[in-house]
Amino acid sequence: MKEIKKQIKEKSFYKVYLLTGDEPYLILQAKHMLKNGMIREGDTMNYAEFTDAKVDINTLQELAFTYPFFSEKRLLLLDGTGILKTGKDEFVNIMDNMPETTCILICESEVDKRSKVYKWIKKNGYIGEFLKKNQTEKVLLRWIAALLGKEKKQIRENDAIYFLQKVGDDMFQIKNETDKLIAYVGEKEEITKEDIDAITSGEVQDKIFVPFFTTKTAGSGIGLSLCKQIMNQHGGNITVYSEPGKGSCFTLQFC
Repeated sequence: MKEIKKQIKEKSFYKVYLLTGDEPYLILQAKHMLKNGMIREGDTMNYAEFTDAKVDINTLQELAFTYPFFSEKRLLLLDGTGILKTGKDEFVNIMDNMPETTCILICESEVDKRSKVYKWIKKNGYIGEFLKKNQTEKVLLRWIAALLGKEKKQIRENDAIYFLQKVGDDMFQIKNETDKLIAYVGEKEEITKEDIDAITSGEVQDKIFVPFFTTKTAGSGIGLSLCKQIMNQHGGNITVYSEPGKGSCFTLQFC
């Protein structure tokens, strides 16, 4: 992520970006950063999205070879299209020959590193791989501290660890719960264990998206896990906020 921020700051971009991995929150953040760094908000002349499994290679080529209109860059987003599997030689030819003013941004949760397209991007473009295993407790604690710091809030390390134990390691969930904490404490600067207990909804909420976890004697535990898997595969997320005795609210986030 630091490298992407540096490229945006210096306005020095690769022609092709591949964002991949099993951490959809970071992929989503990187995608938005690159888009906002290249294209002005509301600029539909120089931006196009492909989200279908079947990409019309002729349309893609036409857009890729079109120079931007009153902009330094034209950005083409291929999100969950499987282009690394289906594009092959035709797509490599587009990447090879399109002008420097065109940038292609590819987002795929899984990729075949043996493919011709992947090898081309690795040699000539930029690959950002965002993995859950790299988001260790230490990394997540620093991230929480940074989120709170932006709002002039602070939290003791023991309380931050307790917060993680309550909400789990899903980054969408952590962000949502952190935002709720900030809103809950108001003008108070330090967040305490009591604040965490008041606003977070506990371990069961964190586990409901785990395959085969259920609180029902006749439940299979696959419904919500399948919903989360589908949302993540499309670059989105599903989270839940629940208050005992009051009810639950599920939020679907689409990018």
